[in-house]
Amino acid sequence: MYIWGMKKQCVVARRHIINGTGETRLRQRVNNNSKMIKKVFMAIVLVLVLFNSCKKDQIDVVNISGNVKNNCTDSGWANVTVHLFTNYSHSSIFNKKSSSDEISTATNANGDFVFSNFSINHNSDYTYIVTIDNLDHYIGGNPLSDFGHSGISGEINKDNPSNFLHLGIQGTFYLINFLLPNGTYITPPDSIKIKLSQPVFHRNMPQNLWEVDLGAGSNINYTQINDFGGYPMGMWHIYLTKIKNGMTSNIHDSIYLNMGGTGNYHIPW
Repeated sequence: MYIWGMKKQCVVARRHIINGTGETRLRQRVNNNSKMIKKVFMAIVLVLVLFNSCKKDQIDVVNISGNVKNNCTDSGWANVTVHLFTNYSHSSIFNKKSSSDEISTATNANGDFVFSNFSINHNSDYTYIVTIDNLDHYIGGNPLSDFGHSGISGEINKDNPSNFLHLGIQGTFYLINFLLPNGTYITPPDSIKIKLSQPVFHRNMPQNLWEVDLGAGSNINYTQINDFGGYPMGMWHIYLTKIKNGMTSNIHDSIYLNMGGTGNYHIPW
């Protein structure tokens, strides 16, 4: 009986040893698999990093050229500063880098400009932006020096960077006065109606205001009957409808208004 009991205890002890050894081996196997997965992951990351750092960028050396046009006159705009920005932005799991470099040039007498021998990197991390600053700070009553051209910005097409760029900007005039002869007194049923339009600007910028109706007026006994300002410069067409002594007259005329300039139009009466 004693001997049988000893054998039973030995069998139980052996089972505990075997079970403990199996659990230990299982834990080691799981740890080994985890270490292997980590090694594989780090190897993949290292390959991707090396690929991105070692790949060769395609670079083309081109001339980027274009023309700056005055949308109000259809003529080239001289002495306008054109900026070309090289923007770089790269993100990875380790860091993020970005930078911006700028070069500038001025348009010639015809509004033409060129950036010669410019390097275009076709890597998607690089973008190229052409910009003209907005210098139009018109506020009613400000002096002539505050008037300048508008601005524009656009991205270079890297697939065809040698395309000739057409950049349109505009300026505003300061004021136009409509003047009657001294001593003129308009009473009903006499009246004067004034309408203006800028067709060149409308052709280039059809979504913007290009036509102004100042309406009809009577009981006018002062010289300056109306004025307005801050609209696109250039050649404005003037349409007058005059009713005097029962007779209606339609007059079509024009006046050129410079950027920041003031014009006086004398109404025939």
